[in-house]
This record gives sequence, structure tokens and C-alpha cells, in this order.
Amino acid sequence: MMGNLEVPVREKLPVTIVHISNGGFAGYGPGFWGEGHDPYTHVVMGSDEVNMPKAIAEFGYHTERITEPAEVKAALERALAANANGQSAYLEFICSQFPVYGAWAR
Repeated sequence: MMGNLEVPVREKLPVTIVHISNGGFAGYGPGFWGEGHDPYTHVVMGSDEVNMPKAIAEFGYHTERITEPAEVKAALERALAANANGQSAYLEFICSQFPVYGAWAR
């Protein structure tokens, strides 16, 4: 993923990337849907261990980590404003790993 994020900066193509960060990868663990899809892919490093916006900012992106639903609109507006100024943006929305509707991780 990191290599792909370098290209818009190098080519001066301002884009906004929205990452729904649930701490899982291609699967989910036990919860709302039952026992779980894959016991291995849902147990990876979460946002409390890896700060992707901090790393991606080193490429020159406008980055933000959004933890509350009320912050979504303003974050998107700031990202689009960065695009209008020629800067790519990366937004990481921290949410619950398990599919429980309306639940955001804190």
C-alpha cells in the first residue's frame, strides 16, 4: 500500500484516500455475524499500535485520523480543500472491527 501512496505525490495528482480502519484484514472475528470469517486475518495490529496517518504524512499528504462520527464532514471538507491546493489527502476513519452497526472504536 505504501508504494501506491507515493505515486500521486510524485505525479502531482491530488487525490483523497479514505481508509476505513477496523484493525482487521480481509476478514472478521467472532461477533455479530457468528463465529467469524477467518481466525487469522482479523487479528492484526490496530490503530493503537500503528499510526498510518503519521507515516503517510511523510509523503507530503494532508492526513487525519477521525475517531468520532461528528468529525467526518469537516475532515472530508479539509481533505477536499487540500486537493484544491494540489495536495493529496489521507483520512483514516477508526471504527469497530466487528460489524455492529453504529459502533465506532475509541
